Amino acid sequence: MIILLALLLAALFLIAIVETAPLVRQKHWPELAAFLFLWGLSSFLAVAQFVGVNLPNSMRFFEKILP
Repeated sequence: MIILLALLLAALFLIAIVETAPLVRQKHWPELAAFLFLWGLSSFLAVAQFVGVNLPNSMRFFEKILP
């Protein structure tokens, strides 16, 4: 299980490196901030699901907001 977690983290960091390099070179700071926020959130959710954290269904949130 530790090896699979390490592979997941390696894949997540590889995605971050590949996607952020052009944004930094081109100085697209707002896009970089948005990407890092979304990447961080999705990475947290991926690792939490991998280790077995019981997460609530996100659709309930949208059902409360949208009529």
